[in-house]
Amino acid sequence: MIKTLNVLRRKGRAWKRSAEYPILLPHFSIDEQGLVGPLGEKIPLEEELREAVKLCDGTRPLSEFDGGGKLMELYDEGKMVLWRGPLKARGPEEQVDTIILSPHPDDAALSGAHLLLASHGESVMVDAIEVELSLIGDP
Repeated sequence: MIKTLNVLRRKGRAWKRSAEYPILLPHFSIDEQGLVGPLGEKIPLEEELREAVKLCDGTRPLSEFDGGGKLMELYDEGKMVLWRGPLKARGPEEQVDTIILSPHPDDAALSGAHLLLASHGESVMVDAIEVELSLIGDP
């Protein structure tokens, strides 16, 4: 019963957030069985979900995916984010090797400087995101 309620809640949330763009977080990769986590752990996914996750690059809204509720489960598990606007599609020559999301402009430089220095000319995208206090709660 609880599992059914969770499925219905996720489907409802997927419908509510259907205009947002799912992005698989960069420390997860996809192999022939599913996801591979940052420590090499294997996370099996059904073939249909695995194919959908391959398309979670921020260029398609959640409404274009069948089974948005299953993508919301990955979102709940911290494996992807939902972006409010589309990202530009990039060709193979423009692929970004490292993405750093930062709640404040200086956080990327302070916390991720070693990653930026270690990139040795690879492409890096740093994006400062604005956090709404109403979502977090007022102090």
